[in-house]
Amino acid sequence: MKLINKRQLKEALGLSSTRIIDAWCTKKMVTSYKLGHRTKLFCLEAVMEDLAKFRINAVGRKGK
Repeated sequence: MKLINKRQLKEALGLSSTRIIDAWCTKKMVTSYKLGHRTKLFCLEAVMEDLAKFRINAVGRKGK
């Protein structure tokens, strides 16, 4: 398991800012490992699994 910091996670997910990651951590939507007072590390595979739980599949009518 390779741990990455918030900036690396932002780049891996293609986000424009790290603020959304802070919001996810506050809402406990993603798994993070706290090391020390400020340092949080993430496992990319675990974050992807956590975010998959919130995926919404489109629902539509077949044919008309």
